[in-house]
Formats: sequence, structure tokens, C-alpha cells
Amino acid sequence: AARLLLYSGHDTVVAPLLAALGGLRAPNACRWPPYASHLVFEIWEEGSNGGSHHHNHHREHHSVRVLFNGRVVTSYLSGCDRHPGAEYCSLANFAKAVEGLAAEFTYKCGLSAVPT
Repeated sequence: AARLLLYSGHDTVVAPLLAALGGLRAPNACRWPPYASHLVFEIWEEGSNGGSHHHNHHREHHSVRVLFNGRVVTSYLSGCDRHPGAEYCSLANFAKAVEGLAAEFTYKCGLSAVPT
């Protein structure tokens, strides 16, 4: 079954998140997000055609597509293929890049635990 997770925040969340993921490399992204800006992370299953079938939950069989205000920015993100116009990225590669960012932030900021 399709799922939707919605998180809401302010421009002070959208801009740093896009920057941390490398999305400021995208054309016209290097400015403060306009009103109602949004990031969309789509997870696609390899071989999926929209029909119902048994889902395989392994990262290596999934791709991610990321949109900023309706424009695909996937090819600009850390861990993703840098070919212009590439819409999809291996979820495993993207997750590895995000985990690296989190580890670097934790190390450089001297954090031992994430607040709950």
C-alpha cells in the first residue's frame, strides 16, 4: 500500500536541509526558499509498476527521487549520480551519504546522543 509521511517546518529547516544534502548545486537553488517551498522524497521500488505485489524492503532494490518546489534535484545530491537530468538515485548510496553527514555532524559538534 502507498504511504505518505508529511513533515512540516519553516524555511529555516528547508534551506539547511537542502544545503546539507548538496541540493544548492541545483540551478536557482542558492537563495532563500520562497514561501510554501517544499522538499519531496519519493522512494521507488525496482520493477514497480504501480500494481500490488510483495514488497522487498532491501535498500539496494530501491531508488530515491528528490524534488524541490516541483523540480527534480536528485542529480545534485550527495551520493547520487551527477549526470545532468538523472532523476533517480540508488537509495543505498543516498542513505550512505546521509549517514556520513550525520556522523560528521555528530563528530564535529561533539554530540554523544541525539535528544529524544
